[in-house]
Amino acid sequence: MGTVIHPRVQEELLLCQRSFLHFCRWLKIVDKSAGDEHSNSPKLVSLRPNFAQLKWLDAGERCPWTYTLKSRKEGLSTIIAARYFWRAFLNPEHKVLVVSETDETAMEIFEIYKRYWRNLPEAFREAIPAIQEDKHTLKWVHEGEVSCRTQGGSFRGGTRQSLHFSEFAFYPDIDRTISDAFSVAADYAEVALETTSGGINRAHQLWVDDGPYEKIFIPWAINPGNTLDEYECSMVPELRERFDAWCDGHALSFEQRNWARSRLMMMCGGQWLVFMRNYPLT
Repeated sequence: MGTVIHPRVQEELLLCQRSFLHFCRWLKIVDKSAGDEHSNSPKLVSLRPNFAQLKWLDAGERCPWTYTLKSRKEGLSTIIAARYFWRAFLNPEHKVLVVSETDETAMEIFEIYKRYWRNLPEAFREAIPAIQEDKHTLKWVHEGEVSCRTQGGSFRGGTRQSLHFSEFAFYPDIDRTISDAFSVAADYAEVALETTSGGINRAHQLWVDDGPYEKIFIPWAINPGNTLDEYECSMVPELRERFDAWCDGHALSFEQRNWARSRLMMMCGGQWLVFMRNYPLT
């Protein structure tokens, strides 16, 4: 793998190469329960895939092309980045392309990759050193590589074995962006499309049509952590009536209702359609 490696390190790297879930013990994510994830020194913990993330991994075992329609903040970018980082770091010449809606979101996803890299054990980093780490690209000595780009940009330059399209329902020209990126895809490439709902558009058509993708729907209610013991806020009567009827229709628990109410009012500004798009149940 590029240099003289201690036998124990070599053995562990081989175990990691054989098992993604084994490798996850070395991947660090921000512990959101510990406070502000954007603080100067957020608490980091090892990645332990949650139910939604495991659902995506299971689907990927059935088909290398997945299309995930999801609620916000269920950790899909985190798990896709983890799997593709695993591929690129431990497999020579494996190249990953991440395509995002905006430069800001591309950098947010790329920060996940950089956090994984910077928090690996020093012995791993010495065994497989990076030769490039800039605003858009992370590349190792064995030519494994991750690059993050904004939709609408150029994807030329080399063949990519893994492609991740983040929030693709919001690309101005979905077909053109995907076809341009596919022009550099290997014949056996893994492809992950993931998005929250963008309305009745091309992404919706791809969802309802028969096609090559394994389709995964991840509603927020499958996450047992999406509950609140208490949450009270004022709501106009019409909105409260609609919200209560929706909760009753889905048989939500008291704690799930509190969580949903907090997202509707705090994260969506009381806008019902925005809430339905970002936190769907069906």
